[in-house]
Amino acid sequence: MSGINYSWKKIVEKMKSQQLSLISVNKKEDEKIYAKLITRPSLDQQSIDDTLKFKSRPFVRKTKVVTQL
Repeated sequence: MSGINYSWKKIVEKMKSQQLSLISVNKKEDEKIYAKLITRPSLDQQSIDDTLKFKSRPFVRKTKVVTQL
């Protein structure tokens, strides 16, 4: 990796603090709202993502309304 000399264990340790949450709420009798949230990456996480050409925040916030059958 360019400029990053961490062991795999250290990379996992640094990356595991980034969290993803999926929240679901009943809107009406037959609808459910899902919201997907992700924390902002730290500078170390951003650097690792950039080096690996990963999106550090694959989405900012996604909300979806689903009708249940």
